[in-house]
Amino acid sequence: MNAAVSSHADLVGALAARPMLRTLLKPYGIDDPDTFVHAVGPHLETIRSDDTSPSVLLAEALDRQSLRKLAQKRLGPRPATETVADFEMMILSSDNWAMSLADNHFLSGQAEAVRRCLQARAQSQSLVPLTLFAAQSD
Repeated sequence: MNAAVSSHADLVGALAARPMLRTLLKPYGIDDPDTFVHAVGPHLETIRSDDTSPSVLLAEALDRQSLRKLAQKRLGPRPATETVADFEMMILSSDNWAMSLADNHFLSGQAEAVRRCLQARAQSQSLVPLTLFAAQSD
């Protein structure tokens, strides 16, 4: 993670960004930000379908195997799975948390919010915050 952050910042900025990134990713079930940063592209987004719905973390998936391992850390070795359109969604039913590798993207958040994102993508809908997801997946 230091390499990714420091390549775009000075030394002090890189050191300050590390705890901030750890704090920002924790609510999305990411307990290992170093592995996560190396497994995704440079753009991270949070999206929500409306002002009252929970947000979903969206990132370009560069290393699907590492992201799947991160998901297993959060969801357990045998999470429940659900197919939403053509996309697999892994769910931890005890706290309704979900992660998905859809096309070339990684999504993490509350199960219903992730499900809505996958349904919108499958129906080729483009919610304003999902335009990047829709554009890169076509």
